[in-house]
Formats: sequence, C-alpha cells, structure tokens
Amino acid sequence: MENNIIKNLKNKLESCCESIREYNSFVCEMENFFDYNSDLDLKIKSLYNEKWFELETLNACALLEWEESKYADNFNTVWNNKFKNDAKKLTNELVDFIIIHG
Repeated sequence: MENNIIKNLKNKLESCCESIREYNSFVCEMENFFDYNSDLDLKIKSLYNEKWFELETLNACALLEWEESKYADNFNTVWNNKFKNDAKKLTNELVDFIIIHG
C-alpha cells in the first residue's frame, strides 16, 4: 500500500476521536476503503468489514445518545467519558489491519 495513504491514515488517528463529529466522519470515510481494490482476497475484505462494523456500532450508539440529548453543545464531555477510549482502540485496530493487509 502506498506510503502516502498510510501516512494520511496515521495523521487522521490523531484527530479522528476528538469529537463525535470527527469520529463519524472517519467511520463514514472508511466504510468502503477496500472496495476499490479488486486484487484483495474476499476473506481480507470480509475481515475488514467486520472490523469496520465495530466502529460503526460504536458510532451509531454515540450518535443516538447525542440525538437523545437534543444535540447538546456539551456532548463532548459525554463523548470523552463514555465513547472516546473505545473509539481510539477501534480506530487503531482498523488502521493496523489496513497496514498489515493492505
């Protein structure tokens, strides 16, 4: 995989979990990351999709809670206390997967 793509992903890791908006954007962007690489084994794509789905599940839970708070401006406190650590763990795992299998 191209070095620029890996560098870009590593740079995104530094900010993608700072807020629900940043995380949601990252999850949406990563949904079809491997879809355009037809050379990849279907098993690798399937494993990637499973990892991505973990991010999406956390994203959906956080977005639902944010919606239920009527999109509170202070939701970052909830994000930091309840979701951020898991988001960091999952995003790092996904990028590690891409580095190894991409």
